Amino acid sequence: MSKTVINIFIVIFNISYAFSQDIIVKQNGEEIETVIIEISSNNIKYKDFNYQDGPVRNMSVSDVFMIKYKNGTKELLNKIETSKTQTESDSSMINQYKKNDESKTFKVGVKAGVNFSTLNGDYYNYEIKGRTSFHFGVIMNFGLSKIFSLQPELLYSEQGFTVEYFNGNFYEIEKVKLNYLNIPVMASFEVTNGLNLQVGPQFGIETDNFPGDFDIGIGLGAQYTLPINLFFQARYIFGISDVNYNGKNRVASISLGYIFN
Repeated sequence: MSKTVINIFIVIFNISYAFSQDIIVKQNGEEIETVIIEISSNNIKYKDFNYQDGPVRNMSVSDVFMIKYKNGTKELLNKIETSKTQTESDSSMINQYKKNDESKTFKVGVKAGVNFSTLNGDYYNYEIKGRTSFHFGVIMNFGLSKIFSLQPELLYSEQGFTVEYFNGNFYEIEKVKLNYLNIPVMASFEVTNGLNLQVGPQFGIETDNFPGDFDIGIGLGAQYTLPINLFFQARYIFGISDVNYNGKNRVASISLGYIFN
């Protein structure tokens, strides 16, 4: 189980590494994935990102519109000048570049919220009821196109269920705690401005007896992000693997979060 979690972290790291190149944006809109070595007043020295053992290349600063560094910052070297004689196709190309540039992003955020969890099994043949608790953690969002992004998360989630039973004299209530370190990996599709539908797998390890039961589930949900980077999220997780007490986790959650620029 621990190897599985390590592999998951390796996958997430490799995805983030893929976004760790510098990008030279030329005046004509062409993007070149590079490793920047030096920038002078007239010249840029760089190596090809996919051939870093190769030669150092040079490019005139006058040919470059902007540099997007691997840490997310951008440096504007030249303005794209427009004039009355500029054609509509030129304007369309520039606007399309701006839209594509905004979609190719890497963002980090935090979230917290409420869990409504239960188990779809039988516990000593008593009726199972839900448990209300909480979750919190961090999210990463990799923008891959204008409408599609990949959103892995790392969450601490308190789950479980409640049972009521008659002990011969009066009713008793027992709360069963099943708490997890969860890693959902959501594919996110934007259906309208700010609103995304999400679906993907979730992998979890029970923390009460770490490393405890390994849990696998499928998540469905939606996320709405305000222009101020505050987002609201609703999600339902269908457990597909048996955990303690011979059942599968079922968790509905509501979250509030913030995405950092």
